[in-house]
Amino acid sequence: MLKLDPNADIGTLINELYLKPTGITESEAAALCKMPVEEFTTILRGEIPMNHMRALNLSRGFNTHISFFQSYIPKHES
Repeated sequence: MLKLDPNADIGTLINELYLKPTGITESEAAALCKMPVEEFTTILRGEIPMNHMRALNLSRGFNTHISFFQSYIPKHES
């Protein structure tokens, strides 16, 4: 069973919950999420903050409820 740190950043969670188990590449995941590869990889590295549009794209691409990704939107963005 996968055990994640509850304080893990969004990039770690995406890697551990979606990319590693499915074996898809960052480029393939970006395409699934209808995002430019550079934007997707920048999210994984934690270099840009989550926002509502990114949360929506990720939730659609990974077939996950949007609230999961919305919880990573900085409070001043909501």
